[in-house]
Amino acid sequence: MDWLDIHSFVTVARTQSISKASRLLHLTQPSLTARLKKIEAEYNVPLFERNWKGVTLTSRGQQFLFHALKLLEEYNALSVRLRVAEPETTHNLRIGVSRPLGSSFISPALQMFKHRYPELDYQVISEKSNYLLEMIAINQLHFGIFPYTRDLPNISSIPLFEEQLVLLAPKQDTRLKELEEDEWRGYLLSKTFFLHPHTETLRRTVEPVLHDMLGRLPERIIETNDTYPMLSFIANGLGYTLLPASYIYQAFQLAKPKPEDAPRTFTLAEHESVPFHIYLSRSLPRHMIYLVHRNDLLLEHLRLSRIVEDIRDTYGEAVFCAEQGETGKPPLTAQPVSFREM
Repeated sequence: MDWLDIHSFVTVARTQSISKASRLLHLTQPSLTARLKKIEAEYNVPLFERNWKGVTLTSRGQQFLFHALKLLEEYNALSVRLRVAEPETTHNLRIGVSRPLGSSFISPALQMFKHRYPELDYQVISEKSNYLLEMIAINQLHFGIFPYTRDLPNISSIPLFEEQLVLLAPKQDTRLKELEEDEWRGYLLSKTFFLHPHTETLRRTVEPVLHDMLGRLPERIIETNDTYPMLSFIANGLGYTLLPASYIYQAFQLAKPKPEDAPRTFTLAEHESVPFHIYLSRSLPRHMIYLVHRNDLLLEHLRLSRIVEDIRDTYGEAVFCAEQGETGKPPLTAQPVSFREM
């Protein structure tokens, strides 16, 4: 499959006609049809339904279209970028932040840079984990912060902190916090839940937890591929969700629940700056947030080691999880990346 195959697919989807698309693409109809069949054969799925009215996308075709449009956008952006002359820039520090964590998560680290390293020239790239890991592996990023990772040669990780999943509910829902433990399931099963698409790692992490928590999945699940609109939906009373605490940085400011303060399975953690209720539970899964770097990087850059420790301290001071040590911070020791992508 090449760029013209993708462009042909998008044009047919837009015009809903082989004949119209072939004229726009300056291809014969048999040639265009062959390109579409090549894509379908490569993935072994039908992308179009053909009838006397024209062609329409199948459900798999709709999924393919979403990614095809993103690929074309990236291609066009690359073409423009390479044609525009830009001054050469060299950054002292290049940091990658896994896109699910978002800008609110990295803000405390940047505030720390401002006070401790005012002369530091840095660049922050927010992208999907796999892309950033490859950038670290080929030495185009100094390090990255991830909620999960995968095996790569010459790559190690430093644990920053451990976090929990949290249940988010609208503040308009005053009944939920009054329900007894045995009433939670039936109440939440009838509610709308916003979850990430099945293609994303977080969905494969959250869905089994939600199933175990409620006994089965809620009756209504709406997929949303961006965390920020999802949080807005919850704040506006449209539904509920389960998310890692790191996705909501304000949650780190909440006090850690003590066993005697949490007789119920879930404890409501109020916070004035958060426009929804945050329910936490010691029974929900926890996982580590990692700083990932090349094995040879920290050994060669002593100052960078100091920056990494300062980042670890920044988040260690605001840890949001249960039962850690007195400081709430894991030891600052690098270890080989050996855990799977969840």
